[in-house]
Amino acid sequence: MSPDSFNLNEFYRLLQYKFNFFQLINKFLMDGRIYPEISLEKIILSIISMPLLGITSLLQLDETNREEFQKGLFNSKHRNMVVSDSGLTYALKKMYYKKPKTLGGVTDLLSECFFEFPDNNFIIDGLRSILIDGSTFGKHFGCALYVIGKIDYLLDLVEMKKRGKEIPAAKKLARRLRDKFWKNYFDLILYDGLCRYELIQYFRKITGCHVLVKTTEKDLDIIKEVELMIKNKEKLDKFGQSIKYYQGIDEKRKEYYQIWEVDHIKRCNSDDEEEYKVARVREYEIKRRNGTWIKTNKLKEEYYGISTKQELTGIAIRKFCIRRWRIEDSGFRQLNLFAKTKRLYSKYPEIAFPLIALLILSHNLFLYFLSKFVKIGKENKSKERIRSLKFYYIFLARNTYKVGGRHPPPLAILNCQG
Repeated sequence: MSPDSFNLNEFYRLLQYKFNFFQLINKFLMDGRIYPEISLEKIILSIISMPLLGITSLLQLDETNREEFQKGLFNSKHRNMVVSDSGLTYALKKMYYKKPKTLGGVTDLLSECFFEFPDNNFIIDGLRSILIDGSTFGKHFGCALYVIGKIDYLLDLVEMKKRGKEIPAAKKLARRLRDKFWKNYFDLILYDGLCRYELIQYFRKITGCHVLVKTTEKDLDIIKEVELMIKNKEKLDKFGQSIKYYQGIDEKRKEYYQIWEVDHIKRCNSDDEEEYKVARVREYEIKRRNGTWIKTNKLKEEYYGISTKQELTGIAIRKFCIRRWRIEDSGFRQLNLFAKTKRLYSKYPEIAFPLIALLILSHNLFLYFLSKFVKIGKENKSKERIRSLKFYYIFLARNTYKVGGRHPPPLAILNCQG
């Protein structure tokens, strides 16, 4: 099959026959409506198709559901439409989780889809790494768990009642990660400067994963100790306690880096028994002169990577600190480009997060679709894989489906060269 021949029908067939999507819906979700005319599977599938058709609201989906091609896809040619916007809203209100104590439902569909990906897609530098971060979805707040790999994957989502409740939501994500996956399945959790020592210990206890935190705060007791050790580096060398130093030029990011690595650091005057490895990183701008890169005195960024995994080198810590921002760049921003999640609005707050979770599921299923049928990356570099995915999003933005047209845009007209 060539990538140019894909269409929405192929996507539906993939879900129904190779992914058993309808069986998964029946496994995790329950329809609370009395004598429904349209099955819950068709309603969820029509919502999942919204980003693929360039649709950003349930009203637009209502109008699209009246088109002949859409009724044909859902075997509803005898009806005036597949389902109306009021029918969609009512179905989302009456949708129940079969396992409310373990959260079940739409987020379980996310994890079930994850297991269908080849395992080597999510191993980078020999580690399975996950990110936890909060974001806004229109007027709603959520905390997401994101797996980074050759194809990044948004694995789970927790609603926050208001801004500033990211740490309780992160703890909830850790508990759900333990329930859905066996302990130590993932190797490393990446978090930002909000992560305090108590939260690091909580992650270690609940999930069994090591933790790496990127921070710029110099007031932390462990950072003060590291700064003092770096300042007295020559004296420490006499006592045999060396501080490793790395430097080099990163041509891809166009910067010169300096790394000071200190290992087996313990917190003073604390009950914390954990030993930390700390790397201080300074990155400078570089410029090209006579065919070679030369360091400038302009400091781009200075930060610290604090890790519980002693095997990580200072260079590896810097790499993971850079990957920390992938949840913003290729995570939330890419998701917003795909499904317009940053502009989501609903006058019914109770259906907002199920709708967001279904749009995230649509994005993940599209990645699944590409991983199964579009061969990317064997002859291309890793950045070409990302470009090839972005190609579809650009195509979608330029060719947004207009209601009243005869055909929807093709699902994926991809150029593997990006």
